[in-house]
Amino acid sequence: MDYALSCTLDQPVPVEMTSFSWTTEVQKRAGTDTFCAEKGLDNVIFLLLVPQEGRSYSLPYTQGVDTKYYNENVVIYMGDCSDTTLPATIAHEMLHPFGADDLYFPYDSDTSRAELAATYFPDDIMLRVDPLLSTLTVGPYTAYKVGWTDTLDPKYEIFLDKGDASHVQR
Repeated sequence: MDYALSCTLDQPVPVEMTSFSWTTEVQKRAGTDTFCAEKGLDNVIFLLLVPQEGRSYSLPYTQGVDTKYYNENVVIYMGDCSDTTLPATIAHEMLHPFGADDLYFPYDSDTSRAELAATYFPDDIMLRVDPLLSTLTVGPYTAYKVGWTDTLDPKYEIFLDKGDASHVQR
């Protein structure tokens, strides 16, 4: 079922990925708690489309995060992508709350895993976005991470990080 909540925010939306407390204000103003109670939902994912420049990102819930950030947020800055890349950007960011990892490994100290991922999964949506969404795929690693498959080929285990959501029970 599709539901939509909406609200307006009387303050500028920050563009820094470290300034995301505004998302809780959006959730509050949209009446998330009442909505979840009425619909019997434990959690919702917010897709926040922001009509300004900024770098799109996803804030999936992880254990240990303050409960005020329990609802997951996908923030898409419309100025971050062209009309043609917007569908791929939304799809990429929406897979994060379901467990998908970036396959370009932005936080690694070297490029070895990113290079290997580009070899194994050159068209995976978690590696890159493309103007033609139809050219992108959900590869075997991403499919495993989001729970579409229960097994992972051992050669892809290099992409798993110890202590992250990679080891969720399926």
